[in-house]
Amino acid sequence: MDVRLYHPDKDIWDFCNSGNHASWYASQSSDPSENFKKVTLYPALEFYFKAGGASVSFDAAPGQMTFARLGLWDAKPYMVIVRGESLNLQSEERKKINDQTDPTWPHVHARLNCSFNEFISVFPCNHILGVAGDYLDSLIYLCEISGITPVVLGDDGKKRIKPIWENV
Repeated sequence: MDVRLYHPDKDIWDFCNSGNHASWYASQSSDPSENFKKVTLYPALEFYFKAGGASVSFDAAPGQMTFARLGLWDAKPYMVIVRGESLNLQSEERKKINDQTDPTWPHVHARLNCSFNEFISVFPCNHILGVAGDYLDSLIYLCEISGITPVVLGDDGKKRIKPIWENV
């Protein structure tokens, strides 16, 4: 997803992409017909898709999410990890936010468990990965066994006890 827009007055991030989210996130249902009830297909914008196609438009269902992204610093990998949530906004507010980017794209209206300044000071790019649920501990463990430094944001990062090899 694109880290597209931040609304400081609401502490809401608008993560979207050019028609490229899994439709499962519309309702988070194992029944595709439930998810597709909330999906609208729009003709793809020629600026992004010269060959045509469709943008899969929806607002992600509310719930806890874990967001992450790999980066490189001094030729060494690190992963920024932050917990957050996809928000259930009123339809008027969703439309107003979506219209500021592209209303034909899928959107995740997110609140992250960290400050804006903390996020932008370490986040390595304008693309973020998100998954429904709490995968913080799993991602930290993956990083530790893979030799990747986990950079955990928010209160979770303050509570994390770093292994000795990260302190040497």
